[in-house]
Amino acid sequence: MGSAARNDIGHWAQVLVVPLDQPTDPFHGQADSISSDGVFVRSNTLVPPHSACQLVVSRLGTTDPVCTRARVVHNIPGVGFGCVFTEIKPEMQSRLNRWLDETPDRIYRVSPAA
Repeated sequence: MGSAARNDIGHWAQVLVVPLDQPTDPFHGQADSISSDGVFVRSNTLVPPHSACQLVVSRLGTTDPVCTRARVVHNIPGVGFGCVFTEIKPEMQSRLNRWLDETPDRIYRVSPAA
C-alpha cells in the first residue's frame, strides 16, 4: 500500500480471503489497515507473495461488502499479509471510497501517483 496506516481498525472490517492459485481453503482475517488501493489482512494463515486472491471486505454495521481481486505483495509470519487490489469494479471502488471518506481517522486514502 502506498501510505502509512495505523493498526487499529480490525474491529471495523472483516475480510474473507479466497486464494485463487493456492490449494488453501477460504479463511477470514481482519482488515488491519485499508486504503483505496489495498489492504493489510491480519491473519495467522498466510498467502504467498504474488498469489491472486478474491477478497470480500465487510464493514461492520453494513450489509454490502466490497468484493475485489487482489495480489499479495508481502507477508509477515504470525501477523498477516498485504494485498494490492488488481480488479475492482467501479461500484465497489465507489463504496470503498465512501467508507474511506466516512472514517478518515481509521483508514487511509491513497492519492493516485502523479
